[in-house]
Amino acid sequence: MDFQRALVIQTSIYVELMAVIQALEMPFCRGWSFTWLECDSLSIVASFQSSYFSPPWQIRIRWFNCLTKLLSINFHVSHIYREGNQGADTVANLGLLQNGFTWWDKPPANVHQVLFQDTQGFTSFCFV
Repeated sequence: MDFQRALVIQTSIYVELMAVIQALEMPFCRGWSFTWLECDSLSIVASFQSSYFSPPWQIRIRWFNCLTKLLSINFHVSHIYREGNQGADTVANLGLLQNGFTWWDKPPANVHQVLFQDTQGFTSFCFV
């Protein structure tokens, strides 16, 4: 599944969490019964495992509604390094250029090469 949506500039935890909430609303809209979320943010992954996590107040109700819905499906969340999921990183960067919500049933053309390299096990490095 690929989608992107531009968000108003907020804190990084807000943007990451909002992206996760929007991604997790899709299984319910599409009637899926199993969802596996791979996320490169350890903070977001930890938020699913802690009852003490307090999301930003602007999206608190939406977060708790999302968690409640997840109880009705088979759900798994895991951490993946950004270098391990270049396709998602490429689609996220596309979101910076968009103003609304975009859904692709197939990956966008400029993501095909990245996905091909990912499926072939090519190594991707991040140099800081």
